[in-house]
Amino acid sequence: MNLFRTVWASGIAGLLVAMVFASACARQEGTEGSGGQGGVAWSSSVTTAAGEGGATLPSSTGLGGAQPSTASEVGATTASISSAGSSGSGGASSTGQLVLLAGGSKLLVGGEFHAGAWATESFTGASDRAPSLAFVGPAFALGVHRDPLKGELQFESFDGTSWAKPKAVGPLVTTQGAPALAARGNAADVVFLGDDFKHYFGSYLGGWNPTAELVKAGLGDASFGPVPGAIAVVGQELVLAFPGGNGGLFVQSRLQGAWQLAAELPNTATTLSPAAVGLSSGAELLLVYANSSDKKLMFATRLAGAWSAAAAVEANSFSADPPALAALPNGEALLVFRGFDTKPYTARFVPGATPSWSAPKPLIVPNPTVTSAPSVAPGIGGHDAEVAYVGSDGKAYHTHLASSVWSAPVAVAGPGLLHVAIASSP
Repeated sequence: MNLFRTVWASGIAGLLVAMVFASACARQEGTEGSGGQGGVAWSSSVTTAAGEGGATLPSSTGLGGAQPSTASEVGATTASISSAGSSGSGGASSTGQLVLLAGGSKLLVGGEFHAGAWATESFTGASDRAPSLAFVGPAFALGVHRDPLKGELQFESFDGTSWAKPKAVGPLVTTQGAPALAARGNAADVVFLGDDFKHYFGSYLGGWNPTAELVKAGLGDASFGPVPGAIAVVGQELVLAFPGGNGGLFVQSRLQGAWQLAAELPNTATTLSPAAVGLSSGAELLLVYANSSDKKLMFATRLAGAWSAAAAVEANSFSADPPALAALPNGEALLVFRGFDTKPYTARFVPGATPSWSAPKPLIVPNPTVTSAPSVAPGIGGHDAEVAYVGSDGKAYHTHLASSVWSAPVAVAGPGLLHVAIASSP
């Protein structure tokens, strides 16, 4: 693999975001939050952290080398049908439901897989941040995205047959980043980053209630941070993981309708959104995040409520983008991430194994360039996992893992796309 030294091209953008965040925090009365609520208010410690503001990434160490810079309620008529073929040719079997949601600066597309092919519907709207998808039951899926025109948080639903057109989650509910969605029982929960850099919570059960509740414990300060967080579900517990204003990684649970105090995981540092997933056995939760200083991928697990110490996924695994996780049977999980060379890689978490992670491998061969972080979901129809990504041609692609082999990718939608999310039915 060709590996070489590079300067992180997004340093300037990160500095600008930090300046805006600092200004927002400065307008708040007093000190925003304690150490358990996202740390101190945003300060220069984050903008000067290694890996931010133009710091140099390690040479010949990271995977991939360098990072270059019908009715009114239903969406548009099916725009295209992409054949996915039989198992091993890029599709999934007809057993189970599989949907995706993809967006670009001027485009928003919903897709559903059935009868061996993908069908897509184009909506009026767009999504300039990564959307999020989740199945609530075996045949109903919900998606959320940020509309770039007003920064509005919008949602769309799939009833097993067709998509409903996007609507606002609520009046004046806006977000500046990618929302995080997860199914919890019969509900779907979302957590998103407001324009004030505070985290907000919404829940859907036939309708949204609440639409934008501040994430905070009791009368305490609201949790906040520079980027959106990730959420995962353990039983009826919703867990939010997010980078705090002091650069540490925080976790915060919502139990019986109330947020608990946030806690900082010791010896963690990140300024990118993490990935979180609930596991089927063994440890109940798995977190993966990119370390602030060098963007090395790190992980931690929670067992019986106690978090393990953070450790490296693998010595040479790095990413300057948020990672993605999907739970597999037997307490395993699959990690998918975008390497410094802008190509996708995967690694498998196996509890009790030494090491805990398999060595990361290219998603497929030849490995494509992707415009953003891929999305991963548990497999359907006997497959281990499903992955969607947006290629350099602006098209969304789907591939699945079966018998340790990834299928040939199938183009689902596009061009004109930037981000994609995929979800499978339970």
